[in-house]
Amino acid sequence: MKTDFLQSLLKNKNNRVLYIIFIIGVVLMLFPVEKGAKESIVAEPSSEQEELSEIISAIDGAGDAKVMVTYYGSGTSNIVYDTRIRGDETDRKAVVSDGEAVTAGESYPRVKGVVVVAEGAGDDMVCRAITNAVTVALDVPEYKVAVFSGN
Repeated sequence: MKTDFLQSLLKNKNNRVLYIIFIIGVVLMLFPVEKGAKESIVAEPSSEQEELSEIISAIDGAGDAKVMVTYYGSGTSNIVYDTRIRGDETDRKAVVSDGEAVTAGESYPRVKGVVVVAEGAGDDMVCRAITNAVTVALDVPEYKVAVFSGN
């Protein structure tokens, strides 16, 4: 029964064209398409961690501190493109200035969590000051910051 129905649909030439177009559409949906002009930028978390370690070490009573920051993914840089349309053709090139692509902005990776190990973190006041410094510096909620006492 099903094969008779399919054969009757395929006998009509217009139906064949529609089915071919439908199949091509499904195949095209399987391939990824570039969404926007975004390229990965290299995040420099180590310099951020070093800077935060220095700030925490400067807190009264904190002593020597080590910081680890984890991120969700990496940041992106939004490249500016010059698009020219001539009839059916579209020409798209990145805008370049002084040998580098012009960007319309950058987004940095979201912080997943922060771990701080400081000598003076055993003191509640120092621990609180370290937590406040990290939450303000990285704009993260307190529950994403863990502070531990270390040597």
